[in-house]
Amino acid sequence: YINPITQDFIKSAYQIIGSIEADCSMKSSASSPPTMSGSLGSNERQWELLKKNDYTEYYDENIRFHGIFLSLSENILLEQTLIAAPPLYDFPRRQYSYEWESMNLNTHQRFIDSVKLGNREAAVSIFRIEHWSYEVHKKYLKLYYDFDQKNDAPALGQPQKGTPFLNGPVIYAAVSSPQRGEKY
Repeated sequence: YINPITQDFIKSAYQIIGSIEADCSMKSSASSPPTMSGSLGSNERQWELLKKNDYTEYYDENIRFHGIFLSLSENILLEQTLIAAPPLYDFPRRQYSYEWESMNLNTHQRFIDSVKLGNREAAVSIFRIEHWSYEVHKKYLKLYYDFDQKNDAPALGQPQKGTPFLNGPVIYAAVSSPQRGEKY
């Protein structure tokens, strides 16, 4: 059973992911040379891919970027839920927004710079208050997911199942157990 996409779900997912990534960025290993090198290289690669309009590779690299910090968590459930969740692609594939993704990459860079400077409070603020803020991204989310304003569900013709679980077009499946008597 796959949960439906709703604005409330996206808002909640952003809040959870922002909290988790902010927590991971507070780890001392977040500023280690391998973590910094990996995150900086990933962000630079995302810029290259975005400029080439290679959104498939960009998507994968964005997942890798966030995975660098999520892998620092000692939370045993995180690996079983968020990190291990298989990507759920949108069908039909929706158009990415260069403006939106540029904004995200700029916050990635500011986050990296803050961690490198040892200013973890700034890094946490960037991820929690900007990068994972539903309010900051609301206009893009509404365009990307084409929500029907009447019932907070995707508009007719859009996928009715699936849950976005990372920033913007980065999507993970959030699968819940079927109700008693239901089959997968």
